[in-house]
Amino acid sequence: MWFVAYLFVFTLLLLPIFSLAKVKGFDGLKDKVDSLFRSPVAHFALALPFVLYIFWLYIDWPEQGSLIDDWYVFISSITFFALGFLLGALPSFWNTCLKYRKLFLAVALTFALLLFINYYWDWNTNKPDIQDTHLYIYGVLNGIHIWTIILASIGYAMKYLNFANKRLSYLNSAVYPYYITHQAVIVASGYYVLQWDTSILVKLIVLIVICMLSIWSLYHFIIRRPKLTRLLFGMRWKR
Repeated sequence: MWFVAYLFVFTLLLLPIFSLAKVKGFDGLKDKVDSLFRSPVAHFALALPFVLYIFWLYIDWPEQGSLIDDWYVFISSITFFALGFLLGALPSFWNTCLKYRKLFLAVALTFALLLFINYYWDWNTNKPDIQDTHLYIYGVLNGIHIWTIILASIGYAMKYLNFANKRLSYLNSAVYPYYITHQAVIVASGYYVLQWDTSILVKLIVLIVICMLSIWSLYHFIIRRPKLTRLLFGMRWKR
């Protein structure tokens, strides 16, 4: 839920940029920029801001989710938000994601493996906490990994999910309600499950099952039916 506040602020701040899409000259500029993304080089280049954010902001403003004094998360997230709007209007961006999806996935998995071996295996010990080479290596690996995961996801979604049917429509409309309800369900059920005297694996499996069934039940039986709840959860008005 904390990120909903971020999205609201991002929308307000970026409205002037979004409004440029209605200016006639925007189409001409869009055509010029579109040609740049016929090569995957431009796609990889867009990972640079996220690498630099880690260099400049990660140590002094670690992730907090507090909206205020959370500059690393705020700046990187609003950049993703703006890029989604700007790149979404470029046909070549989508086509290149589709064409080079295997390349993007290979890079993402390779960098994920390097991150896991060098940092995440023992995060408390290996977490970068000062401005040094250790941080810069982490910044390069993590910044490129995050961006290429997004590019690969877009490419594979275009390849295998570029169609419409009742099941996909059902799942598509469930995305935002799932996002809104998942945290409350996880916290409420996790509070009791974590107190059980059993292994962490059993707790994890039970928690996953409870959460998936609870969230689906909330969506299927309560949220998606009444018009009021559909409106509150960002769904289309049901005719």
